[in-house]
Parts: sequence; structure tokens; C-alpha cells
Amino acid sequence: MTAVSIALDEALDVTRTGDVWLFRGHTAADRAIQVATNSPVNHVGMSVVIDDLPALMWHAELGRSLPDLWSGRRQRGVQLHDLRGAAMTWGLRYGQRAWLRQLDGGVTREMEDA
Repeated sequence: MTAVSIALDEALDVTRTGDVWLFRGHTAADRAIQVATNSPVNHVGMSVVIDDLPALMWHAELGRSLPDLWSGRRQRGVQLHDLRGAAMTWGLRYGQRAWLRQLDGGVTREMEDA
């Protein structure tokens, strides 16, 4: 597989429901997560793209960086965030690099509805 760099706007335009967003940082906390999970990344989220809504990210976090779009509250745990806001927060606030891993194969309307 060949890696390709794209801008956030382009990544948001091409992301589909189920695509995986990976984040990797270099702070002590980031490294601790990587070591504890034996993973090269320290944060993972999944795209949720529905009709005319902005692209969303479903992920879990320990902080309260953004309001959860489902509950409207800033909370810890599994949340649904605006994907642009989440990627910008993880990139700018936490200094993390992001990767988008798209699913292979198409997702039909019936699959999404199910």
C-alpha cells in the first residue's frame, strides 16, 4: 500500500461511514498509551457520515475537549463529535498526526440503514 498525504478538507470529503481515523502523538501520555496497548497509535476513531450532516467521529476520550453531539454535554467516554473539530483538536491541541484508513469495498444504502 502506498501512503498518500492529503489535506484535512480533502480527507473529510472522501471519508465514509466506517473509515478509521488513527492518531499518533509523542507526549509522555501518548507514549504510555502506545506502550500499554502495544500499538503505534494512541487514539482511534471511526467516521460516521450520514446524508446532509457534517462528517462525524465516533470515539472515546478521557478528556472533555468537545461537546458530544448526541448529549450536548462535554463528557468523558464514548462520544460523537464533529469530525473536523475532533481532527483539529487532536492535531492542534494535542499535537498528533492523523491518518485516514478507508474501508475496502462499497457500503450500500441498505447496509447503512441496517
